[in-house]
Amino acid sequence: MRERDAWTRHVVGLQAQQAAAARPSKYRAVKAEVDGLTFHSKREAKRYQVLKLLEQGGHISDLQVQPQFALVVNNIRLGEYRADFGYLNDKGEAIFEDCKGHRTDMYIWKRKHCEAQYGVTIRET
Repeated sequence: MRERDAWTRHVVGLQAQQAAAARPSKYRAVKAEVDGLTFHSKREAKRYQVLKLLEQGGHISDLQVQPQFALVVNNIRLGEYRADFGYLNDKGEAIFEDCKGHRTDMYIWKRKHCEAQYGVTIRET
């Protein structure tokens, strides 16, 4: 009987793993890979390709993928904001972008906190 119970738990565990792997992401985003980098969505991957072309054409420079900003209040680190892209435009201005399909309350709060703390503007594409 114990062997059967162990086997049943094993099979049920495998089924749960397969179901989790087959389940779509919370907001239906499909991961994509470009230039060896994995992006959280096809939209983000396409935007990366456009930005790479702009960088190659000399319209932008210093392209960064997922630049991070520490969110701090009164010397207490509350968390971090991670933009999708950062770069310098042809005027030398720092630009940060986030590819959003669904704007969560947490994203909106973190974006506003980051903009206030660092004096930057984050574009949604």
